[in-house]
Amino acid sequence: MNVLIVDKDCSFTKCFESELLRCESIKKVYIYTDLSFLESFKFRVDLAFINLEFIDSNLDFLLSKIKTKNIIGLSSSSKLISKYINFPQIQKIFKFPVDIRDIIRYLNFQYDIVSKFSLRNYNKDNLITALSNIGFNVSHSGTIYLAEGIMISKGDGHIKAESLYKKIAKEYKVNESLVKWSIYNSVNYAYCPKNENRINKFFGIYDGRKPTPKYIIDFFAKNVNLC
Repeated sequence: MNVLIVDKDCSFTKCFESELLRCESIKKVYIYTDLSFLESFKFRVDLAFINLEFIDSNLDFLLSKIKTKNIIGLSSSSKLISKYINFPQIQKIFKFPVDIRDIIRYLNFQYDIVSKFSLRNYNKDNLITALSNIGFNVSHSGTIYLAEGIMISKGDGHIKAESLYKKIAKEYKVNESLVKWSIYNSVNYAYCPKNENRINKFFGIYDGRKPTPKYIIDFFAKNVNLC
């Protein structure tokens, strides 16, 4: 599949492109930050993600150029969402701020476009390896506790952070506050300036937020198969 993204937020589009290219069926992603491309756009696309602010008053022209009715809208404007929600050309609208993982899950369901990341099978040992590959120090006890937390959270996706730390502490026969401190210390080590971009790209963060331990745990628990 060839995919078009039209949105003014370059950080979002680049991060979204990276996530899309992890999917088995995505061959090419075209990115544009305004509608000037319509004058000379000649590529065939199977799916288009368009910021609704760009569509407004340009829908017919846009459809004639990109030649696809598989359009997914993106917008932070409730007014524009209400305006376009029932348009037959637009199959779904995501409201900003949006979790890119929610879009990928929708694509998996709608088009059977399965993320390469979600196809991998993990046990605790190769979870630790995966964490190491994105900058976590495997010699830190917090990295081990983080992997344990992912395994626990996979079985109970609604578990709160404090309950999670308590279960890890019981498993390793240590103090609960030590577990929490160790995990935060491990995350802080991984999220150093030289590694920040790699962490953000991996977790699909494009708004400058620093991932919390619970964010990291939930990310793995939702996006990998555990064995």
